[in-house]
Amino acid sequence: MNVKNPGVRGRSDQYQYAHAGDHTTRTAANALSLHRYLGALGDPGRPGSLPRHRYRGFRDREERTFGTLWATDARYLNDAQELTYGRPGFADTLEKAAASSTTIVTDRLRELAEDVRNGRFEYTVGSKVEKSRPYVTCFCTSGNLLSQWRGYGDGGGGYAIGFSSEAVKQFITVDSNFLKTNPQFAVNPVTQPRKVHYGADEAAHFLEAETATITAGLQAVQDGTKTYPWPDTFRGVASKSLAQVKHEAFKEESEWRLIVNFGRIKDEHFRSGRIGLIPYRKLYFPITKSGEPSVSRIVVGPGGDRALRIESLERLLEKINSTGTEVIPSEAPFRG
Repeated sequence: MNVKNPGVRGRSDQYQYAHAGDHTTRTAANALSLHRYLGALGDPGRPGSLPRHRYRGFRDREERTFGTLWATDARYLNDAQELTYGRPGFADTLEKAAASSTTIVTDRLRELAEDVRNGRFEYTVGSKVEKSRPYVTCFCTSGNLLSQWRGYGDGGGGYAIGFSSEAVKQFITVDSNFLKTNPQFAVNPVTQPRKVHYGADEAAHFLEAETATITAGLQAVQDGTKTYPWPDTFRGVASKSLAQVKHEAFKEESEWRLIVNFGRIKDEHFRSGRIGLIPYRKLYFPITKSGEPSVSRIVVGPGGDRALRIESLERLLEKINSTGTEVIPSEAPFRG
């Protein structure tokens, strides 16, 4: 796929809503390297493969080659409580906020609380009503975590792709349909990575902050200083918030996520999984930026044939002009 000169970029994310915690999220993310565990590299159509996608449109107008990662429909991830774990508490918090708000804001908060409680996150596109389905790409702060090798790194035979903090900001979505009709809207940036909050206490604290942000947004609409569409914007914010809380059992993962509500983009793909067909979308990242590799390092898993896997990886990096990427063998004494 060649993506050239898309011009002005819009937002594939249906919900262009500023969170009060965005500054904190950006500051924390800037200090991190985020790792994506994969079972394979270089296989077209697989996550982490490096096809020759090209796109002109970044500020320096430099042509770059893009790699891809998958963003999976959150409901199909390994956590059976995705998007439901925090729903009861979030609804209760919204209802409490409604009790101390003005009349119009009170009604909106109560309605949103009911939507959250029942998992009702539809939005309108023209005359159609569609469901808000957050798609998620998961990262871990550790590049050598045994549970991640077992669960996501092919039992130790895979790789942990380490992205620099700046590289994570460069992810984009591409709408192939818009490339044909409205190319200026085809390429869109992805929002900042979001920290996942684990367990009842962390979730409650986070969702209280999200409720305060939602309340402020509704108040701004009532005051006439903002024009966020109701209920679409706020349902989208709520669904994204729920994608950032998980059961305490997953805490070891120390996860950060790119979360995208794709809205109008119809480029949906499917892969086989343990529960059947798994819906996913593609996210793209530049292999290099200003001469520096976006992938700062790749940890080669502790499984067998590491020497051969390191050699083939180094050859792949040379092929895609990313020789500045550091290759590190895992030190975990795990046979896989």
